[in-house]
Amino acid sequence: MRPVPRRASGAAIDWTSIYTRLDEVERKVKSVRAVAPERVHEILRRRALELSRTDVQGDSRRSTARHSMLVFSVVNGQYAVAAELASEILPLGRLTPIPLAPSYVAGVTSRRGQILMLLDLRRLLGLAALHAADLVKVIVIGQAPTEVGLLAENVEGVVEAADSDVAAPLLAGDYVRGIVGGKITLLDAKKLLQLGAATAYPQTR
Repeated sequence: MRPVPRRASGAAIDWTSIYTRLDEVERKVKSVRAVAPERVHEILRRRALELSRTDVQGDSRRSTARHSMLVFSVVNGQYAVAAELASEILPLGRLTPIPLAPSYVAGVTSRRGQILMLLDLRRLLGLAALHAADLVKVIVIGQAPTEVGLLAENVEGVVEAADSDVAAPLLAGDYVRGIVGGKITLLDAKKLLQLGAATAYPQTR
């Protein structure tokens, strides 16, 4: 059984509920990585079949469609999420670590009286670790009640790119969609939100 920290004065956090949800997300992450080789082959076969049936005109429309992406920096690299899923950019305020949480969970912070979980992309993506002080921005993705904050060093702005501009990543990852312009790593914001939802925190009381 995980130890339950003492509650500080002010808003209280249901640590038992948090630990239960953290256990759930760890099991889900492990299950994603534990796909059998034959299952992978079947998935790829089905995808290839679906692609072969795709209408050429539909492909053309998708290749020319342009999407906005919010670009930010982490460990001197450029990353992006779909701009329509980014709801807010905040300076990092008080960060409360969660004892025994997965390494990619930086902790929680209070945002307008609600608890917001913060993800450390350095840990989640296996990047070189920097001092925590380098992560001074919070990119909030999603909408209440399903929201999560991504820690970043700096927010660089919004760029537009067509579907055809997104190339396959050099290294496959559960949360990476592709590479834009040869240098921007496009993250799968929906999967990050699913990760956040699996570790949803109760409201302050």
